[in-house]
Amino acid sequence: QLQQQNSPAAAAAAAGAHAQSTIRGCAATSDLPAGSNVISLPAKLLITYKTAAESDFGRVLTKIGLDPDTLAVVWTMVERWDEEATARPFWQALPEQFNTGLSVPEPLVDLLKGTPIYAEMASARQHIRQQFQDLQQAFKVLLTAYPTHLQESWFNLNSYMWAVELWYAYAIQVKFPDGTIQAALAPFVSLLNHSPWPHIVHFSTVDPKTRQLNLTTFRPV
Repeated sequence: QLQQQNSPAAAAAAAGAHAQSTIRGCAATSDLPAGSNVISLPAKLLITYKTAAESDFGRVLTKIGLDPDTLAVVWTMVERWDEEATARPFWQALPEQFNTGLSVPEPLVDLLKGTPIYAEMASARQHIRQQFQDLQQAFKVLLTAYPTHLQESWFNLNSYMWAVELWYAYAIQVKFPDGTIQAALAPFVSLLNHSPWPHIVHFSTVDPKTRQLNLTTFRPV
């Protein structure tokens, strides 16, 4: 709940939505005029491809030749289980499944037959599963090299799909002070991204002076 965070990471203007079941999100506790600052998130809390690549495990993945996208996914598959991970509260707060078009049961996908989205979804699902198969040798190498640190259950299809969907559904594009635009997982920010309108991926830039990602309202809330 953002209102309860005694940290500059969360502005007091927003609070965790209280709802039954597994509904997640943030709701304003007061009217917010356009231009209001909703969240100020320290840049060090952002999780990027660079975060993954520059970690100890990320360096191992780089050596075995994984591309940046795949490296971030495989790193996430392991990092989410690290009890000492800096982002552990974030990992623990995420849903156990995302139920995007990549992982919903096949019978539900079949209901879309005859629509433009069906072919696109079927192709994407097949692509992800093929990628998983292509990684089997890399997974075997990692499990053999680090038997006391890695668990086989971390490398199954469900775990891979979870990590892929996390980056697909939650990552936003952030401009950093060095001018680069990077995909980033931003704690708290995903709780605001539950509009029924098109998925929002462009939010803001990291302020070069404060090193904060500031999210402001574009219209009254």
